[in-house]
Amino acid sequence: MKESQLKSLSNEKEIRFKLIQKYQSLFPKGFIREEFTGPGLTTRNDLFLVHDDVIISFEIKSNRDTLKRLRKQVIEYLTYSSKVIMVLDIKHLKKLEKDFQDLITNSNIECLIYKNEAFTTYSKGYFKEYPNLFNLLWVGELNLFKQRFKQRSKINKTEYDLKKMIRQVFTESQIHDISKTIFLDRVYNNRGSLNYKPTLLEETINIIDCDILELQNNFYNYIKGVLNG
Repeated sequence: MKESQLKSLSNEKEIRFKLIQKYQSLFPKGFIREEFTGPGLTTRNDLFLVHDDVIISFEIKSNRDTLKRLRKQVIEYLTYSSKVIMVLDIKHLKKLEKDFQDLITNSNIECLIYKNEAFTTYSKGYFKEYPNLFNLLWVGELNLFKQRFKQRSKINKTEYDLKKMIRQVFTESQIHDISKTIFLDRVYNNRGSLNYKPTLLEETINIIDCDILELQNNFYNYIKGVLNG
């Protein structure tokens, strides 16, 4: 192959492969998948790493890419990630410094520059508190929130109403903890399989510090409100 043809090839696969090697060694028990997206998301990250304590989203910009969608992608990744790592080919460095200072200086965004088949850290990112994964749950997973409640069959509403019910019955802290348990079960035990069917986990409600009778009462009051219009 001619040198001019070699220069025209994208190095995205090369970058992706080296990233997987690097971060699988850093998080040996972590799960890495490619092209992750979820309910309500408009973007799809290049790599997604899940570990018990962290969620990292990666966005790769190869020597054949542009930075046109970078801001939108990274901002959305931040809504469900502990850290976002931008990995840019060296050709994008000047553009990055000129137009993306806010991303570079964001404490939860890390920037790696790829040059000569190696990564250098341009800016260091730090892990934020574990994100609330509620909005990444599928409808079947949302149903787990009400699976232990009596009289749940009395309402059969849309996903929006289901989310509304959950927010009225549970506290934000409880939603956070239960969502994390459900999401990690999908990732670790089902490895993102398309055939995954969520089932009731014993710990989904047991893990939170609450009175199940109080939750049942909240649920009953919600049902009365729905049925009474």
